[in-house]
Amino acid sequence: MDNNSIDSKFASKKWLPQVEADFGYVKNQLEKDGVGYRVVKKSPKELIPLKNTVKKSKVDIFEDIISNEEPIDMIYVDVDNHILDGHNRAYAFMKNPDISNVDCFQILLQYPDACRVLNKIQDIFNYEKNFNVENDDILSFNNINPQEESIDENEELGFDDVNKTPIEIVLYKSKELNRKAKTGDFLITSKKPNFNHEYDISFENMLEIPQEEIEGADLPTEVIAKKWFQDLNFKDEAVKQALTYEVYISRLVNKKADELGYDGIKYGDNLVQVINK
Repeated sequence: MDNNSIDSKFASKKWLPQVEADFGYVKNQLEKDGVGYRVVKKSPKELIPLKNTVKKSKVDIFEDIISNEEPIDMIYVDVDNHILDGHNRAYAFMKNPDISNVDCFQILLQYPDACRVLNKIQDIFNYEKNFNVENDDILSFNNINPQEESIDENEELGFDDVNKTPIEIVLYKSKELNRKAKTGDFLITSKKPNFNHEYDISFENMLEIPQEEIEGADLPTEVIAKKWFQDLNFKDEAVKQALTYEVYISRLVNKKADELGYDGIKYGDNLVQVINK
């Protein structure tokens, strides 16, 4: 398909998907709908944009991530290599002469249908996320009666809700702190050669794992992941999402910790994972 034939109205932000659902979720929905997909490597030069411009500020972020060799999400493309989601990432890859290929999640449909499918999946994801029937925040219109609303002056309050003193720790890293990484950011508690970036970070709700629990563990994050996700096959899921085992585990823990309200995890005496939102 010739890039010049792309309908400019279709290529507006209104139509292009903004995929926030994780790859595992997207794959499950595609399989339910019988839509083919595959994970492929493509040269940045093969990718065809569906919009003419990107934001420099976002491209700058992705350029830093790429130059630091940090994990980055795959780019969604259609069967003809049109970019469905990930234009900023693609632009950053295209600017880098050292990048010969990038990981792409290819929907085996042409872009109009592929975009509609991804938008539908994202809509379902948003609905399930925001309207979970088990969520205590859900209110029914049938139960509205403003005249009966009252304040319970006898409600018991817990001391855990007050006087939470933030924990301040001086941490070190060999690179600049990256608040965008989906793995969270990892720092050490003592200064070492080449770890010359020093940060004084305050944590309001840190989870601390005792040293004895991670003693002998090759991957400290795996210790807590096994507690939180007992029925999950980490190796299989990492392969499905085209991620290294370590990156997959770190992302999994970062996301769950954020959902539980933690802003940091201290693994024993030496390692701290700063939880990114």
